[in-house]
Amino acid sequence: MYRKREGTSGIKGQLYETKLISLINFRAKFDNSLKDFYLATNMADIGTFDDICFRAKAKIGKNNKQIAIFIQAKHREADKTVLTLNSANDLSKWFDSYLTIKRSFKQDTKDVFFKGKFQDIDSYFIMYTTAKDDRDNVRFDTEVAHKLNSLIATGNDAVQPNHKETHVEFLCDIVMKEQLVELATVFAEFVNKDDNTVLSMNNDLILIYHVILAKKFFLISEIRNKNEDSEHRIARFRSEFYTSDDEFMKLFRDTLYKEILKKRALDDVTRNELLVKLLEEPLDVQILAKLIHSVVTLNKDTGKLEFVNKSVGEDLRHRLEKVKVLRTNVHEAISIAAEEILRSKEIKVPVPFGNKDLTVRGSEDTNDDFTADSILVKVKNKMVEMLLQSAPGNIVTIDKNVEKEFSKINIDLASIMGNILIADQNSKYMQFSDNTDTLGDIAKQLFSELQSAIPNLQDFKFNVDVETFPVLSFEKIDLIEDDISALATTIGTFLNKNTDSVMPTTDNILRRYHVALTHKVMYAMKMGNIFDITFNEHAVKSLNLTEKSTNVIFVTENIPLTVVKLMQSLNKFKHTVMDLEDLLQTKDYSTLVAELTKIEQNKIIILACDNIQRSSNKRLENISNILNEKRIIIVTNTAVLDTVQIYFKDIKEIRDDRCSLADMSEKSQKTVLQAKVNFQDVEVTLDTIVDEESMQTVEGVVLNDFINNETRCFSNSVTNVNYEKVKHLYVDRRVCIVCKATEARYIIPKQIVLSDLNGLSKVVLLTAKPGMGKSTLLTHLSIKTKESIKPSNLDSESQLAGSL
Repeated sequence: MYRKREGTSGIKGQLYETKLISLINFRAKFDNSLKDFYLATNMADIGTFDDICFRAKAKIGKNNKQIAIFIQAKHREADKTVLTLNSANDLSKWFDSYLTIKRSFKQDTKDVFFKGKFQDIDSYFIMYTTAKDDRDNVRFDTEVAHKLNSLIATGNDAVQPNHKETHVEFLCDIVMKEQLVELATVFAEFVNKDDNTVLSMNNDLILIYHVILAKKFFLISEIRNKNEDSEHRIARFRSEFYTSDDEFMKLFRDTLYKEILKKRALDDVTRNELLVKLLEEPLDVQILAKLIHSVVTLNKDTGKLEFVNKSVGEDLRHRLEKVKVLRTNVHEAISIAAEEILRSKEIKVPVPFGNKDLTVRGSEDTNDDFTADSILVKVKNKMVEMLLQSAPGNIVTIDKNVEKEFSKINIDLASIMGNILIADQNSKYMQFSDNTDTLGDIAKQLFSELQSAIPNLQDFKFNVDVETFPVLSFEKIDLIEDDISALATTIGTFLNKNTDSVMPTTDNILRRYHVALTHKVMYAMKMGNIFDITFNEHAVKSLNLTEKSTNVIFVTENIPLTVVKLMQSLNKFKHTVMDLEDLLQTKDYSTLVAELTKIEQNKIIILACDNIQRSSNKRLENISNILNEKRIIIVTNTAVLDTVQIYFKDIKEIRDDRCSLADMSEKSQKTVLQAKVNFQDVEVTLDTIVDEESMQTVEGVVLNDFINNETRCFSNSVTNVNYEKVKHLYVDRRVCIVCKATEARYIIPKQIVLSDLNGLSKVVLLTAKPGMGKSTLLTHLSIKTKESIKPSNLDSESQLAGSL
């Protein structure tokens, strides 16, 4: 089960989605051409196309194919046109979701839904809507279209939107700006570290943009410490970087400034002194510069200063709001503060940064085939071969396979971008540079040898199709354009009728199937993995529940688990689950009332209630009047019980105290015991520190976290910062054990070397003068004792119960 996205739709939208997911689940279960299908709803963190997600292995024609479908369900009361790429907001959201989903697919992931390479799976992005079609759309007609129609369609065939060049340019602009913001954040983190290390290029964005950064943002030095392990170049920001109005440079600069200034540290005394001066009139921009982004910031909506720390007292916040400040004052302060840090900053970057020269992985000290000169000969021969085998029009394609071929001969082919190869201003291709003066020594040598072999180098064009190859301008990126085209060819809309009207052949079956699922699905999404838990027979019988045992209130401190237990107990009877808080907060209140009124009298309603806001009392009264005439079981906690009993009167109260790990079925126990636990800074599974006897102590919020795969921390680390600094200097300590002689009245000291705490009494008094290292000794002994004992032999019950 996947984590539910925040902010799902209103009641009508939810009912629309649950009807659709019920339909897809029903059809998939009885479709013999599908194998191992997975179905999720409102999947978190994947963007717009998250309402219903479906993946399966399907037989389409004569072939077996992996298909993945990502659906946005758009419920519209009025017939409005929705599927068009003309809305900048929609287009941006769709594309962002597409890219997020594409990046989620990985070969080595444990997530079965996203396992595999994106290009090996037929993925489709669906707008499922009750709205009308747009005249410019085209019929969605692919090999898999008939399968999708049989699986999800309830109306006409799907259609696709047409995409235009303006759509491509718009999205390229958005993507590049988002990437520049992320890239500026990466540089800010590196600058803030200030640890004299070399910037790593193990980052896709740095690989893509380092050449254009070097040409427009930075001045790059020659190689420092050449031919040594520490060789690098120095990057310093160009003077025009601080003043340019170029929108891309300004975006990078503003983000970099903010992220750097946020991390400035001020001691309490200095900060308070500066704040006193800031509150004085007139405004001193120099004082503001010392506080901006780390202590105070500008509220863009109000144009007033506010504290970064929202917990500052109300009086001080009001005084800060009254400070008269102009936006130009704030921008000036930010520039002063950031430039003070950056103008003198020398950033160590790897030698390949900026592609000032070719990157050859060879050495002049070796006598084999991998010297720099021998590699260069192989590179020249390989490139000549490519040029002579070029496509019509002298087009040479560089893709992943070509990159791998050059990598085998120890050359980083990406390093030719921006020196030997430059952008062709009249086409989307790359071409050979016609200015060799700016080339590095290796690049100049290779270019000369290529020109000797093929004089007409300027006639050749290069189509570069490698995602991580550097771009040379802040204009349209071909690979982004490819993604936009891919989205346009895999997005379709299913313009459906009401899902109720598609059930003539399986009417009764599918209606019953949907009604049973609707409210369960809505509450299950909120509960996460708890919905999959089962309890043992004794725990279920402790409820003393029969079909006639309704109109009761179960009081529990773990509402989700009690609800699951009730569902297990009532599995043979018609029942549904509702969350009272969701019912009270819904925007579609009139529709909700109508839905509740229609619920048949023989159905049991399990009403989960863990929070009631005072503002909801009127609605609660109306809902209770409706539900008091139904068969209800209310599940609540002691904090809300009094409020519940005001509106649901004369209902029997039962306390449920059997919601611990010990009360679960053996299968659920095994699953929960595999949850990750951070025990004394070591990650172990829960079964390492919990035995059968102590399972009774695992309950409440802690148990729910385990069920939902959230790692909990138990017991502090046995080590500390001071010990880590000196542990390499540690020598065994000799201690004197003081004991009384059997027949004498005097004390006899006995010297021993302690290696761990094993074998000592339960209580030992360690004494020594200050500074002798008592804490260091005890930390060392604790670590050694822990290493000598297996985690399963620890006093698990006392450790866990104490932590709970």
